[in-house]
Amino acid sequence: VEIIEELAFGECTSLRGIKLAGVRIIKEYAFSDCRVLRDVEFGDKLETIGDWAFASTNLKTIQLPNVRVI
Repeated sequence: VEIIEELAFGECTSLRGIKLAGVRIIKEYAFSDCRVLRDVEFGDKLETIGDWAFASTNLKTIQLPNVRVI
């Protein structure tokens, strides 16, 4: 997976953590309202995170090695 589209996981009530090494782009609101999402890890290919991609989550940790645009 290289692109996570807009609202792809929006309002997912059981998503607690994600590890997506190959993702390059996360579009707007991709994980919005994932209220139990706490741990996020992306690989070194991630370049762009869209507006409000993680709005209304409970992030505790996030690893973003090479993000160019937020």
